[in-house]
Amino acid sequence: CHLIGWSNMEGGMEGLELELNAILRGTPGYVRYYRDAARRLIALHDGASGPIDTQPPRDGLAVTMTIDARIQQAAEEELARIHEQYGPKSATCVVMDVSSGAILAMACTPAFDPNEASKAAPEQRRNRVIADIYEPGSTFKTFAAAMSLEKKLWRRNEMIDCENGAWKIGYRTLHDSHAYGLLSFDNVIVKSSNIGAAKIAGRLGVGGLYDMAQLFGFGLATGINLPGEVNGRVRPRKSWTHDSVYSVAMGHEIGVTPLQLAAAYAAVVNGGVLYRPKIVQRIVNDSGEELYTLHPQPMRRVISEQTSQQMREILAKVVEPGGTGTKAFCAEYAIGGKTGTTKKIDPLTKTYSSTHYIASFCGFAPVENPRLVCLVTVDEPHKSTGYY
Repeated sequence: CHLIGWSNMEGGMEGLELELNAILRGTPGYVRYYRDAARRLIALHDGASGPIDTQPPRDGLAVTMTIDARIQQAAEEELARIHEQYGPKSATCVVMDVSSGAILAMACTPAFDPNEASKAAPEQRRNRVIADIYEPGSTFKTFAAAMSLEKKLWRRNEMIDCENGAWKIGYRTLHDSHAYGLLSFDNVIVKSSNIGAAKIAGRLGVGGLYDMAQLFGFGLATGINLPGEVNGRVRPRKSWTHDSVYSVAMGHEIGVTPLQLAAAYAAVVNGGVLYRPKIVQRIVNDSGEELYTLHPQPMRRVISEQTSQQMREILAKVVEPGGTGTKAFCAEYAIGGKTGTTKKIDPLTKTYSSTHYIASFCGFAPVENPRLVCLVTVDEPHKSTGYY
């Protein structure tokens, strides 16, 4: 419902119905006559009284989406199950083909009936995959790690002191959910150590981390053919401080949309190329003539194929015993991914809440030759049922 949108007598109002309204709705036809004052048809020079001009109506163009109906159904069913089990405010899922940017599924909850869209509240109709910004938390650690390897600032077997779970830096203290001593570069990501990630990002520095965020497409709309997409939030470079290095490394001080994050993950695992997400597969006219067909649109290379291979190996360990994403282990395919649990800002205290979280996981499969990236975000799962 969020993807297709809805329409009324005036045309498309939201979603693809709005974005593609001009080509979907077609052209009305007409018939023109001469009539007299009494509305009687006036005979023409040949004695006939038929129309002097006629234009038959033309159907709109036919649009085929990139969506795979089976994957879309699975995404919607899983989000419905998440709502029933965890009672969150909302949840999103986006599945992308890593080699083309084609969106294979895009779903969010709460949902609405597009046949009765006027009965739904605005927050129900919002496509949260492109319109909601959130701090990505630990899923963002992947990008600093990838760029550090790309710039050869760290070796994968290099050991990092994670300070037994508490690291005091000036006025603040960074904490880990579990106390770790020495961890290898790989295991900092596998165990999702905040302290280890901050030290990895430290060698990138403020400038390197800011450039990395821009290179992966954060802070700028992806340009997908859907209305309502927002830019995300990357503060101007002059607003970053040395302290920002540690915060951004953990996925704070930065705002992303689920679509931006999924596209960036696709670049990490597909060999290092960032693709523009696409939702339209082809457009044909009423004669069957193909007017448009999707061609992958690579925007830029962000990391080398070698670094991408290394990151796939690291992320594959996340779902193995000892990693933070073991519940995502898949017996049929070798997969990888990264977990994220982000504290939300309490609107009353203006500080991070200890009870309200966004839980997320971004996975990809298969590890050796990735085809799919899938991101799921869950906003405020009920703590009593487990927000990890």
